[in-house]
Amino acid sequence: MFKKVIAICCLLLGFITTAQASTSSIMVNAEDGSVMYEMNADEVRYPASLTKLMTLYITFNALENGHIKLTDKLKVSKTAAGRSPSKLGVRAGTTITVKEAIMAVIVKSANDCATVWLNIFPSQKPNSRF
Repeated sequence: MFKKVIAICCLLLGFITTAQASTSSIMVNAEDGSVMYEMNADEVRYPASLTKLMTLYITFNALENGHIKLTDKLKVSKTAAGRSPSKLGVRAGTTITVKEAIMAVIVKSANDCATVWLNIFPSQKPNSRF
């Protein structure tokens, strides 16, 4: 299940980060590794949202280990609400569920929602040691 979710996230982030003139995409069956769809899959591309992808990885790991639930509410800080340019538009002081934040990061590449996770993963803040 966890591998399927990561595969879907990678695929969606590949579709979202299409700022370049040409695009690449690949859809792989997580069960058997067969390629279901590909377009320019062997072209070199650099993900613009690698930090968001890693944030999602940490989030899915926490979900899988039972540290958080999809229904948990996350408080939106002033820092998170002020993120730009791609954002969902959540206001400081409001809350968003883990599921809503995941969907916003995957579908909209929302910087504000990705930043909300700093409240639940404090050891993962920028400049901290892993």
